[in-house]
Amino acid sequence: MGNVNIPERFIKAVLKNSDYGNESYSEPLKNILRIFRQDRIGCTEKFKSYKKKRRGFSLCVAYILSEDKELEKECKEGFDYFNEYLLDTFVNEVATDLKYDSGLEDEDIKIFKDYMSGVSNEDPFEQLERKFKLTYGGRISRKQKAYLYFEDSDNVHNIVQTGFLCAKCENAAVSEIGMRFMEFFTKLAPLKVLSIASKLYRVKDSCKFLKGKFDKFIDDLNGIKVPKTYITGWELLYGQSHCRCNDKGKAIYEDILKRVGEGNIEDDAQNYEALEYVDIRKQMAIHRNLVEKYNREESVKVMDEMFMDEYVRFIRENMIDSKDQQTIEKMVSYMKGELELKEIEEDTNKKFNSSLENCEIGYICGVGSKEYALRGLKVFTALCDIKSLKEFYSEFKYDIKPDVFERRKPDRDIYEFTERLETVGVSESVIYEFLCAYTREELDKPSKQPDDEFAQRLYRYAKEGKDVLGNLLSAGDREKIFAIYQTGLLSSQLNSLVKMLEDSSVDVVKAALETIKWSDDDDDDDDDDEILPFKEKIEEAEKNIEEMKKNTPVGIFKRRLKKYSKEALHLQLSKEAVSRWSTKLGGKPYLPVGEEHPEEGMYLLAQINFEEIPKLQGYPEKGLLQFYIKEETCEYTTRYFSEIIRDESKLQEDLPEISDDDCWPVIWSELKVTYKKIDDTPSVEDYLLDEEIENILNEMFTERDEQYEMTSEYEQERICNKIGGYPYFPDWGDPRKIDPDLLCPDDTERLERGEIILNEYGEVSFENEWVCLLSLYNEELEGLGDIQEDGNIYFFIRKADLEKGDFSDIKYHRFSY
Repeated sequence: MGNVNIPERFIKAVLKNSDYGNESYSEPLKNILRIFRQDRIGCTEKFKSYKKKRRGFSLCVAYILSEDKELEKECKEGFDYFNEYLLDTFVNEVATDLKYDSGLEDEDIKIFKDYMSGVSNEDPFEQLERKFKLTYGGRISRKQKAYLYFEDSDNVHNIVQTGFLCAKCENAAVSEIGMRFMEFFTKLAPLKVLSIASKLYRVKDSCKFLKGKFDKFIDDLNGIKVPKTYITGWELLYGQSHCRCNDKGKAIYEDILKRVGEGNIEDDAQNYEALEYVDIRKQMAIHRNLVEKYNREESVKVMDEMFMDEYVRFIRENMIDSKDQQTIEKMVSYMKGELELKEIEEDTNKKFNSSLENCEIGYICGVGSKEYALRGLKVFTALCDIKSLKEFYSEFKYDIKPDVFERRKPDRDIYEFTERLETVGVSESVIYEFLCAYTREELDKPSKQPDDEFAQRLYRYAKEGKDVLGNLLSAGDREKIFAIYQTGLLSSQLNSLVKMLEDSSVDVVKAALETIKWSDDDDDDDDDDEILPFKEKIEEAEKNIEEMKKNTPVGIFKRRLKKYSKEALHLQLSKEAVSRWSTKLGGKPYLPVGEEHPEEGMYLLAQINFEEIPKLQGYPEKGLLQFYIKEETCEYTTRYFSEIIRDESKLQEDLPEISDDDCWPVIWSELKVTYKKIDDTPSVEDYLLDEEIENILNEMFTERDEQYEMTSEYEQERICNKIGGYPYFPDWGDPRKIDPDLLCPDDTERLERGEIILNEYGEVSFENEWVCLLSLYNEELEGLGDIQEDGNIYFFIRKADLEKGDFSDIKYHRFSY
């Protein structure tokens, strides 16, 4: 690699770090240092000349000065420049962040800058602390008020990591700034600051430390005189958070836990002070381990105190009248065993918000020990919603037993948990909805009884004769669909299945029935005998559904427009590699040797192989059509190959690389296309049919609101990625339409004669109309990446050109919400 390209690469790497402060961990910074060492003078000069220096530049400079011990000898001018750059910029960057994010005023900032710059030796922490604005919304106990004072932003990552690296610098002036920064900010938010600094030693995007770097990080913290209390607190936080992620995390946790658990009189107070900075959830887990492994009785007392603190805070936050002290005292008396649930049941129904945003059932019960656990579960299940039950089970994985609350063992299943919910009086409808909502079963890969423990539990309830479907009539659509799919073939559910049909859940039942795969060669004769009667019932239900849909306003409207329907291909997409000449979205384009790739920055959006797609009326039956997009400028181009080469050796391999930094995700994630032929009816905004559609709507509805409601439902049913057919246009209308208010008399006469006039998007004529060749919608790409930031893409072609196979004049329209 020649030195001539290094300065440009260096600046590019610096820019990447400044744009993605959260990603500025060891790997990209190591890369910067490697590039810098190969051409110190060239990189330094390029750095000097770059006018738009961003925040990330300071981080990179601090990294270079702290890691490159030979810089001063080999490039004294560069060393001096970087020192001066940090001295001039870093304090201002920190002060700017404080000013805008922490509620400080100009006079406060001056005090802080004087301290950071060494003008004043008076630590301003106590003076400024009360003015900081808490911006973090997580749970922190009353003892942890200094744990989090700022948002987890890229800027914060940059300044904290820069300050830490400055403290390690050999230059005395820079080191002094860094030491003062670390002293101030570790007082303000100790564990937050240390967590951010530790990422410099970790593998990018991972909780793992680079080999041997954990001990190096701790040594560096001691070297810059970070208080031992903060280091111990951070080790506990990191270890508890990552002990299940990797062996290194587990070893760290076990070691620090042992130090705290087997501590001596001298450091006990300091270790327990360190625990106060740990988030209360993790702190409780640590206290549990201290009780189990080291018999630390004081931890039991701490857990009970925290439980009651959090319990009172929870009920106060969720009561309609938070000042109702009498109700709070009754709820506390219940928790202490002085009252029964029935004595506070009326209060829970009347005096708490009917829909709790964050019931915290798992959290509150999770910090309770022994006798509090079961009583806590009873009161919280009387208050909580399905989402809270899911959070309780998924995040904490606890089993509830009489008079004890234990961590859930890995081999435990859902059966004991649901039995315990029944024991404390949770209704069947809540339990069934919880099982449906939490299941991981994939509906597109149905089986009679899947391995998913939640689905199996639901099925077992139905086999026991429980009316599962009947208890889900008021549940959400997703829950109904899964319950029908999982239990709807059992005799115990038939009446409720019919009830769902009668209860206007027609589309839901239809969607569920479509997931059921019937098997003609099922070996289980008993199952065949059981299923057979339902085949007829379901077929009858499907016929009823179709009849009902025909008579809805949308069904009637569709029938009125049936004469205008066109054949189209609904494109169903999946992330899967295909051949270079296949129909697809994104990925590496088909490009024979000798053909030029479109200009720089153009990437393949889609390509259509007419020889492999189902035949469409008016479309060619051979050749391959490509659509290229340039995201930044919205430019586009198309390519058509009349003959397709199916020999990889005759196709170009050396093509421009596609980066997720350069374009929309759908372009660099190659998507396989499968097809479903449909009869597509027009959009209500279609430019050739607007008058007729308006007349139909006026006949069907007298109120505009009713028209809008029906057409919205109609258009939502039509939305899909497709070749051909009619595109869907939101309220902005069809881009091919000409505004009659803008037409001059000559234009009107020409249109009446069938001649061509121009609108904003190209030539338009009612005789030679523009048809939609390809339409792509973000709504259809969930989980696959965006076509663009927000909106849809269309490609239009004259009908006559399409029939001739002439793709030389295609118009592009990009719609953004």
